[in-house]
Amino acid sequence: MKDKFSGQTNNGFSTLEIIIAMAILILMFSSVIMISFGGQSILTDNEAAIEALKKSQDLLEAEQSLSRKDFKLVNPRPRIQEGIFEKRVEVLTRPDNLTKEVTSIVEWAAERGRTLNVSLTALVTNFENAIGGDTCNSVVTGQNWLTPQVSTYAMNALSGITGNFPVADVDVTNGMMYAAVNDSNDKTNPTLFVFDASTNPPTINGSDENDKPASRTKEGINAIHAARNYVYAASAITANFNTCPQSENCAQLQIFNVSNPSAPVLSKSFKLPNSLGASGSAYGKSIFYKEGYVYLGLAAAASGPEFNIIDVRDLSNIRWIGGWPADNAVNEIYVKGKYAYVAVATATGQELFVLDISNPVTPVVVGGFDAPSGGFGGFGKSMYSVGDTLYFGRTFDPSVTREEFYILDSTNPTSVFPIEGSRNMDESVNEIIVRDFLGFILTNDNFRIFDISNPALISSIPPVFTMSLSEKSKTLECEGNALYIGSGETEGDAGTITILKPGL
Repeated sequence: MKDKFSGQTNNGFSTLEIIIAMAILILMFSSVIMISFGGQSILTDNEAAIEALKKSQDLLEAEQSLSRKDFKLVNPRPRIQEGIFEKRVEVLTRPDNLTKEVTSIVEWAAERGRTLNVSLTALVTNFENAIGGDTCNSVVTGQNWLTPQVSTYAMNALSGITGNFPVADVDVTNGMMYAAVNDSNDKTNPTLFVFDASTNPPTINGSDENDKPASRTKEGINAIHAARNYVYAASAITANFNTCPQSENCAQLQIFNVSNPSAPVLSKSFKLPNSLGASGSAYGKSIFYKEGYVYLGLAAAASGPEFNIIDVRDLSNIRWIGGWPADNAVNEIYVKGKYAYVAVATATGQELFVLDISNPVTPVVVGGFDAPSGGFGGFGKSMYSVGDTLYFGRTFDPSVTREEFYILDSTNPTSVFPIEGSRNMDESVNEIIVRDFLGFILTNDNFRIFDISNPALISSIPPVFTMSLSEKSKTLECEGNALYIGSGETEGDAGTITILKPGL
């Protein structure tokens, strides 16, 4: 009589062979536990181990899903008790700041006082940021930010060039620090500097300027975004864009080739065709680069859009695609998916707008946020996005008591609303960076670190660290575990760069 286990499966193996193979795998798995932990109760341990393995897989898959949504969401998870099992997630950021090693661990108490565990490890990578995105390490566990190491350097000392250099913006990526200055007190001074950020202090590599020698204006650059071999710059030059022909002295967007850090060169200047204004208006104010497109914000224009979308995939044929009239200066831009978040310096009304840019020719306002103003304007200033949470800052008005820092739910971009967290900072919130449960907030005169793990307490808890600044702050940047503050308000200021790292 034919054995009931002798039938063939679709893959050519008999059912009996598969059962034997599974038994061997189970024994092998149990033997690993026995060897590692000296266990004797193979069957009991095996049942618990199979359940623990499933829980560990679920933890790992959850982190992989988060990484696809936003790489900044992949952070260590504290211990959680679930029945007999204790679960946790450990995260280690690789030196490239684009890859995280995620380990899910499930422990349980076995017989005779033994502690067993199952752990799985996977690598998750942020491919989007590899071409010009945020390379700040969101993992702060084990780092001492209660007493960070602080080093402050004068820009003229770092560059070795005589003059005053108020720092307008700093972008650090792949170990290189790009610093833009405006209002230099000498027309012959550079306006873009390239430093090696891996040295202490940073070492100057090269520099260049963004206007022609024949008519230098000292106005420099307001904002930059570095990506691959280029630095995209919002030019601060206040030309008469109604009449001037496109040139280095008549362009809101300028592009530096930094493939050779020792010799950066201004390679392209682009004047927007539709944003016009007499001298003193319609100049470059803010900038964001993503996947071959530049999103450029302007100071208030006499006519034409202040928010602009520019195709820079082919630098020999830079094209203006579309725009949106903000009717006020655009202070900050953040692009996520098909939406652009735009902070506008409006004296009255809404400070934050959400634009649907799925058709970049005609961006459409689909939502936003109007903070309580007490009858005064809000002047949207800064923002930072992590997952479905948007951290938003605005300028300070001494004539009214109100909040300058908000934590917003942006799960539905067409309906952005405060979660619970808001805080009166008594200063303009110039920049925000969030790393897991810590919020790093730069105001005019202070740098503060807050524990934001519970947004409902933001209004009442004191900062875990506060540092007063000697000059008016302008910009805050992060690469890996280091933070960079650029300061200096006008051409009378020397300008400084302050670097903060975790304390020892």
